[in-house]
Amino acid sequence: MHDSDRLQTLLKRLAFLGLAALAVTVFLGKPQDTSLQALDSTTHAEIALEVSKGGLLPVLPMVDRGIHPSAEERFNDHPFPLFYLSGKVMRLLGPSAFSARLIPCLFSAGTVLLLAWLGSLLYSPAAGLVAGLILMLSRDYILIGSRFHLDTPMVFFILLSFILWKKKHPLLAGAAAGLGLWMKTPVTFLLFPSAFFALLVTRRLDRKSFLTLVQSGIVALGVGFSVWILTGMIGGWDLVLDYWKRQVWGTAVGGRSAVASTDYFMGIARLQHFYLPWMALLLVSLVGIFWKKRWRLPQVALTLSAALILEGVISGVRFKFFWYFIPIYPFLALLCVDSIANFLERKKIMVYTSFVGLGVFIPVFLLATPIPLGPENFPALRKFEPFIQAYGSSSDQILFIEGEQPYGGKLDSIYELTFYTGRRVLQGTCESAEDQIKTQNPEWIVVSGANFKLCLKESTRSKYPAQYRYGRQYLLSRIIPKEAETDLTPLRRELRAPLDGSPSPLPTDSYFLEGP
Repeated sequence: MHDSDRLQTLLKRLAFLGLAALAVTVFLGKPQDTSLQALDSTTHAEIALEVSKGGLLPVLPMVDRGIHPSAEERFNDHPFPLFYLSGKVMRLLGPSAFSARLIPCLFSAGTVLLLAWLGSLLYSPAAGLVAGLILMLSRDYILIGSRFHLDTPMVFFILLSFILWKKKHPLLAGAAAGLGLWMKTPVTFLLFPSAFFALLVTRRLDRKSFLTLVQSGIVALGVGFSVWILTGMIGGWDLVLDYWKRQVWGTAVGGRSAVASTDYFMGIARLQHFYLPWMALLLVSLVGIFWKKRWRLPQVALTLSAALILEGVISGVRFKFFWYFIPIYPFLALLCVDSIANFLERKKIMVYTSFVGLGVFIPVFLLATPIPLGPENFPALRKFEPFIQAYGSSSDQILFIEGEQPYGGKLDSIYELTFYTGRRVLQGTCESAEDQIKTQNPEWIVVSGANFKLCLKESTRSKYPAQYRYGRQYLLSRIIPKEAETDLTPLRRELRAPLDGSPSPLPTDSYFLEGP
């Protein structure tokens, strides 16, 4: 190997490391500033702690205690493995937004690297790197990939199955697709219809390739459905029937929970508004693919089949959210680079060098500056939670007064309060607050905006002399000792650096003590 080839190989490897550094920074950067986005992330975190509390075996059925800790409502919307694994990590590292997001977000970062690998197999390493960058910087993918969602872990195994198929390991490809079913839904079997149509379009479908596809599919079904055999053995077979009848069939055909979406073009409409700046590149690629009949090429046929199948199938289901379309984003990224793949290959040294530089400087810049990376939903709670933990007990009650919540709806905030504090959260309105305080005597009150005075009488506020404000959110307490009211020491455990650029470890420009 010549010295120039060695240098090129070294640059390529460093470029992939640079992409990995970027992906980890985007999805897991600044864990100390991270919150859990309600509603799904907080719900998933609660369930993860529940399902992992029983030792080696998962606790099934999974329970969604939500805002009613004493109630037991089944959560049978998804398979248990990702919840169980995340719950064990949370118990090992301590329950927090970071530990809850760690495993799903590592999967998100992994999908970026797997897409770069798949792109290198279909086009070239340079094109693969750019495809990974496009995926990583797609708005919706960041939005979902940085939360505790199950979609990107499923995408991880979808991409792995495509990679193993391209590398001519069909049985391993089937196993990877099957493991994807352990994460979420049968969408993980995307490889098989995509490969079938790609072979058909490129006129490569013969008896041998068809049998290989069937064998791979049988392995996928065996590996995938084993999770439901485990579920039935541990938690009861009624859970298995309920999942496939209510969740899968109900989502696709019935309209789960009597709710149906009539927006057939949700995915296309979403791309039109939020797939920027990549939409222009995607349209150019699609025009070239159909104008020059590039859809007959194996790599384009496979990618295009996957994208069209996902768009058609998910658009047709009666119950859907926008994140159901997340699996389409890697294939859109591959379609985007189709129009520039030859250019990227000619400029590969420049591409490799750029990714090395980006991987070194961008993470340092993002981590060293006050640019927010975590999906903050209720930032005041991140500042109040240390007081509740320092001076309260697990038997405390928190009264949450609805209205004027700047960080989401009332249910969102209640879920997050419950998750972070581990306390029972009482849901109150401005009209009911005084009566609830008299009858239930909560240790803590969380209220926001003008409701601090509108909903609470002066005599009531005087009974809660420790009063703190962060932004527009207020925390009131009746149990913090008088001598500790002005002691901000608990905050020092939560804030790792000054938020206002001053030498003080406390955000003096945004944190206030309120008198009675």
